Amino acid sequence: MVRRARWWSRLGLISHPRCLPAQLGSIFSDGGLIGCLTVVLTRVYPLIYFERSSGTSCFRGEKAHLRLVKENQQSKETTLHQGLLTASQIDLARSWHQEQADKKRSKINAEVHRRLNKKQKLYEAVPVLKLRIMDTDGSCAILSVWRPPEELQQTLSEGRMFRIFYAWAAGYRRDCLQLTATRQTRWEDIGAETGHSFPDCDRHVTPLCLTLSKNLHPVWNEVDVVGLVFRIDQMDQGSQLVYIVDHHLNILALKFWGGLKECGVEDIVSCESMLSVSNCSWRGYYSGRCACVHVTELSVVSISPRHPHLVEAFDHLKKNIEDVKALIYKADMKLDGFKDESSLHTDGAIIQNHCPQAEENMDSPVAKSVNQIAESTTASAPNINRRAERSREIRSRLNSLVQYGTPSPLTGVAFNNPSPKTWKPFKVPFKNSKS
Repeated sequence: MVRRARWWSRLGLISHPRCLPAQLGSIFSDGGLIGCLTVVLTRVYPLIYFERSSGTSCFRGEKAHLRLVKENQQSKETTLHQGLLTASQIDLARSWHQEQADKKRSKINAEVHRRLNKKQKLYEAVPVLKLRIMDTDGSCAILSVWRPPEELQQTLSEGRMFRIFYAWAAGYRRDCLQLTATRQTRWEDIGAETGHSFPDCDRHVTPLCLTLSKNLHPVWNEVDVVGLVFRIDQMDQGSQLVYIVDHHLNILALKFWGGLKECGVEDIVSCESMLSVSNCSWRGYYSGRCACVHVTELSVVSISPRHPHLVEAFDHLKKNIEDVKALIYKADMKLDGFKDESSLHTDGAIIQNHCPQAEENMDSPVAKSVNQIAESTTASAPNINRRAERSREIRSRLNSLVQYGTPSPLTGVAFNNPSPKTWKPFKVPFKNSKS
C-alpha cells in the first residue's frame, strides 16, 4: 500500500511503522491489501453458501442450503440401506474369495466404493458472510468473509465500529466496492469510541404504499416489507411471484428466482400467512399493476421476525386486520382489476393508495413521496370494481373450459374419387329480393 508522505518527512524507514489508514472512497478496484479501515457495520447479512459444480457456481441462502443438505442425506441413507453390493455381486465375491486371497477381494470392494462415489456426488458448499461497511465519509463497501469462525460471527452486529486491517480490494459489483477478508485480516472492536461520526443508516420497514412511487430511492436499493400473502402464482420464466397486501389494500409482488422450493421457503410461504421479508432488492421496477421487489440469497423470509422494527410492523399489521378472508377477497378483486388493464394509468394518473404511516409526519420524506402520489391520482374506484367483477366471471368460465381437457387431434379424410363439385369455389348465397 503506497501513500504520499508529508513534504517535511525524511527519506528512509519509519521508526514506528503503523498500518496506513485509508478511506473507502480512495480505494481502487485493484488496490490490493488495505492497511487500516475504520468503519461501522451497517448491515450484517445472513450466512450464504457458495457451490461450484460442473463448471458453474452459485450462491444459495441458508434455507435453500439446508434443503439440499437434507435431500442429500436422504439419498445417501437410501443408498446405504440398499447395500453396496447386489446379491449377484455378493455371490461373485464369495466365489472369488474361494479362489483368490483376501487381498484381491479387498481390491474389488475398493473398486465398488470408487464407482459408487463417482456416481453419487455429494453436495458441498462453502459458507460466506457478507457485511456492508461504511466509513466517516459515507462511502460504503461489501466485505466478504469466507468460512467465518463462530467467535467472529458472535462479535459482528449492526451498529458496532471496527478497525479492519489488511482487507483485500476485489473490484466492483453493481457500482459497489467489493472487499474480501484474508488470512491476514485482523479485527479490532472499538465499540462507541468518541471522535468518529457516521451517517445514520438504521433499518426501517418500507410501507407498501410507497412502492408505487417513482421517487422511492431506498438506501442501497434494499427494502424491508411486511404483508399478508393472498396469492401465489405458478412458475413463469424461471421465477415465481408471491403477492402480499396490507390492511389498506396496498399490494406488492415478491419475485422468487427459481421458485419457492428452490429458495427453501415453500413450507412457510402460503396463502393467509403473514410474512416479513428483509433485504429485498429494489431495482426500480414500476408498472401499472403493482410494484415488485426481488428476493435474493441475502433476503430473509420469516413468519416470526426477530428484529425490533419488523416485530413492530408485524404486530401492527396483525392488530389492524379484522377479517383475513374479506381482505384476501378484496385484494384478489383489486389485483384482477389491475390485470384487466394494461396499467392503472388513466390519462396519466394512478389509483391512490392510503398510507397513514406517512401521514403522521407531513414533513418527513415519506410523507412527501405519498403526497406526490396523491396529487397525480384521478381514477375512480367503482370502475375498477366493475372490471374486477367482470374479470372474475371470465376466469370462472375459463376454469370450466379447462376441465374438458385438450381435444383429440383431427384426422384427414381421404377421397379416392373426389367429385368435381368439391373443387369448385364457394359461392356466397344472396337473399332473393322477390321472395
